[in-house]
Amino acid sequence: MRISYLSETICEITVNKNPNRDNLKPFKKGHDPRRNLKGAPKLPNLEELMAEVLDEQKDGKTAAQQILAKLVAKAIKGDIRAAEVLFDRGYGRAKQAIDLNVKETDVDFTF
Repeated sequence: MRISYLSETICEITVNKNPNRDNLKPFKKGHDPRRNLKGAPKLPNLEELMAEVLDEQKDGKTAAQQILAKLVAKAIKGDIRAAEVLFDRGYGRAKQAIDLNVKETDVDFTF
């Protein structure tokens, strides 16, 4: 289909003719091969997986103990991020002050 004005084509409109009309039909009652009756596959529980990994023993230490020892060693060498992680986890994050004093101002949106 063409829309023309004074023998010039302004735009061309195409109509989508889908050759595969089966996708456009509603589901059949009962069994339909397109339905996913089992749903999405279940993901493993992340907390259980982390507990398994962190409880594994190597050289008489758990993975969590080894990670903590590495963080402490880095913090002693001067790694600020390692020290921050240790303090945040051990003592909780420091509270941050938020300024809630807001002044009304006129905003001009010009287009």
